[in-house]
Amino acid sequence: MTTPEEFADLLDETMAVLSPETIPTEAAAGTDVLTKWIDILREGINTKDLAQSLQALQATISAPGATPADLEPVLQDLAYQVTELSANVGSEGDMVTRLQALASALQDLAGKLHAAQA
Repeated sequence: MTTPEEFADLLDETMAVLSPETIPTEAAAGTDVLTKWIDILREGINTKDLAQSLQALQATISAPGATPADLEPVLQDLAYQVTELSANVGSEGDMVTRLQALASALQDLAGKLHAAQA
């Protein structure tokens, strides 16, 4: 079982990966954090769908020839799911705020991918 501290550390790591200054030039470099999330979210009863969406993102990132157009809808779906999760976690510490920030970062990245296609 993941402790709240481990969950918070992983959120910090995720936000660092999503930071515009540190987004790797090869998206596959960010799949390590996805694997960690998938492993954690598979444990939860209410988070299995989110784990499946992360697996879809990981598969898309790893696919040869993946384009921004392939990633954008997956990121938008994840942002929605994280927003829903934030509404259901209760008010423990700053977790709601942190999850909402993650959802926002995912939406921002999807928006940037969309703009890159234009």
